[in-house]
Amino acid sequence: MTTYLKAENIKIRHTAIPRLALLAPLATILLSFFLACDFFMVDNYNWWYSMILPLYITIISGILMQKDGKMGNRAVISLPIDLKKIWIAKIMIGVELLGVSDLRDIIRSRLVIQII
Repeated sequence: MTTYLKAENIKIRHTAIPRLALLAPLATILLSFFLACDFFMVDNYNWWYSMILPLYITIISGILMQKDGKMGNRAVISLPIDLKKIWIAKIMIGVELLGVSDLRDIIRSRLVIQII
């Protein structure tokens, strides 16, 4: 299973997903800082979980599926491997990216609170 995860990581290395994992939490911090500085922490969580997170999940899912879908999944189907493991690896990579960006949002918001 680790080979499937490594293959998926190699596929997304040069896409926008790693940059989104860095920029999406930063966007919520900037929005909540400039729009409601008095309620920064509460507003940060509201922006992240109600507005940006659904969009982030949609974009990640679309890009992950687009990488193989461009060729009609011919590169994946023709290989002598278990397709179920490939889809599980894609889901695990998506969950991993979601967890990384969620942790970054929490850590950055705590750091900004300490600075303020």
